[in-house]
Amino acid sequence: MYKTLKLFLASIIALILTLTLQAHVSACTYEATTTGKLLEFRITSDIDKLAVIQYIPTNGASQKVVRLSSPDIGISWNYYSDNSIPSCGSFNGNGVLACNQQNSNGAYWSNEHPSGNYYSLPDGIYVIEFDVSPDINNIKIEYGIMPGTYSPYNWTFCTRTGDIVLPTPTPLPITKTVFAPGLMASWNADAILNCKSETNTEWVLAPYAEDVYNPIITAMRENGWDTLPFYYDWRKPVAENSDRLASFLNSDIFVPNEKVNFVGHSMGGLVGRGYLDASDGSKLESMLTVGTPNAGSAYAYPPWEGGEIWSNNLLEKIALTIYLRHCGATKQNLMEIIHQEVPSLQDLLPTHPYLKRIKTDSEYLPNVSENRNTWLNGLGSDSKGVRLGYLAGTGFETVETIQTKDPNKKDTNQGLWADGKPAGKFTSILGDGTVLSSSATLPNSSWNAIINQTHRGLVNSSEGMGKILEFLGTPDINVNSTNIDIHEPNSALVMVGYPANFVVSDQDGKTKQDKDGMVSFVDPRKGLYKINILSKSENTLFIVAQFLPNGEVKYKEYNFKGVGPKFKTVKFDPQNPKDDILTH
Repeated sequence: MYKTLKLFLASIIALILTLTLQAHVSACTYEATTTGKLLEFRITSDIDKLAVIQYIPTNGASQKVVRLSSPDIGISWNYYSDNSIPSCGSFNGNGVLACNQQNSNGAYWSNEHPSGNYYSLPDGIYVIEFDVSPDINNIKIEYGIMPGTYSPYNWTFCTRTGDIVLPTPTPLPITKTVFAPGLMASWNADAILNCKSETNTEWVLAPYAEDVYNPIITAMRENGWDTLPFYYDWRKPVAENSDRLASFLNSDIFVPNEKVNFVGHSMGGLVGRGYLDASDGSKLESMLTVGTPNAGSAYAYPPWEGGEIWSNNLLEKIALTIYLRHCGATKQNLMEIIHQEVPSLQDLLPTHPYLKRIKTDSEYLPNVSENRNTWLNGLGSDSKGVRLGYLAGTGFETVETIQTKDPNKKDTNQGLWADGKPAGKFTSILGDGTVLSSSATLPNSSWNAIINQTHRGLVNSSEGMGKILEFLGTPDINVNSTNIDIHEPNSALVMVGYPANFVVSDQDGKTKQDKDGMVSFVDPRKGLYKINILSKSENTLFIVAQFLPNGEVKYKEYNFKGVGPKFKTVKFDPQNPKDDILTH
């Protein structure tokens, strides 16, 4: 009798305690939404009075829990098997947040101290990922133990009041602009002078390209844009540099979810397009291509099929000459090393018919598949929500069509000019001197401008820089044109020393320190150039390359012996050029 009364009183006390504890929860309500395989829910009342909540499937639902998370709370809930409640990370220094897959289908969250006492669960959005898309009508959320108790479970269903209202993230201000220069504007002494296909050292702006690109980089920064240059290995296929651009944009230089602008000149624009084509575009706010051969350029044909450099672009001529002369000296012909070491040129070949046989009116594309631009043909035009624009130049003679004839026997034996040897060319003034205006057009652009500027002038003239800043949405555009040199250079004197540091003094005593082993003078004057070299090795390579006004190139390599300082002089005379102009 006594034992029966004792059990009865204990039951009454437990019931009263349970009812008292439940009275602390006026009503458990929640909002929930399913998206794909995800269920997101948030308790909208009395979350501070709950220590355990649980999801259970109803109506015979069979979806399995794959992952639990609470991203806005800052907790990454792990996935656990039945009967396991390990720690998921401490919260507020009190209880331990735990989670558990229950009965193969359900899952619960608790905030339990090792002593057995419970604390309030954190407010926030709870997320469940299932193995299949769930039906929200087959999902229930329950609450059980309340904080500050040792109470047994007494599950009660919560009421769903509607869809969850997810907070709208505040967009980060767009201040960063990534700028990619054109073909051969980047330099890497280790890669070029050691003829390496891969290097761990950074690519930098080539000294001979500084007059072209420093003005626009400076102008963007002075107009409020945090400008980040992206220098790349122009020898590689464009797709590889697009992958490197993706790694750059996903690096810790940028804040997560931060959008940036992208401006690419010439090949740099193709690098940007390749990135957009291979990604979801979420990192980009806008992309501007400037003088970009979006349909290719006929100037890529001579080096790709015959190993000849036609380009009237001095930057491209300097870089390609140094690389091919230095690294291709032992090859049967320069075309071989271009195909092996500079495959990017194939990505610049025109996608439209641009070859024309003598005495015929029809134009054609190369018949040999490896001489066609398969990459550019396969590039998509979807903007993916990115604001697109292009800037093109016009008014300058630009090669439109190359007239061809059959190659001679020697050429054929060397594998040259498989699709026809150049016998002439047809030009159009509807271009910037390198890229036709029609080729610079970018599909799906919402902004464009065609101006009377050369390929170089598109990025370093006041007009070109102003248009770039206009596209970016720059208020109160200010371009300081005091130190801008927009004339088209036709000659250069380039010196390379490796591994070494050196200084060159011109006729007026003005000095230039090497940058990554290179010093360049654009449109150099006749006279003496004094060189002070500090060799870092027993054998120092020294190159003197003359790019003359008549298009001729004179190239000479030297090998200096011994470590330490050396003094040399270059005697430059563009009217009476010589191969060897270095005196001791």
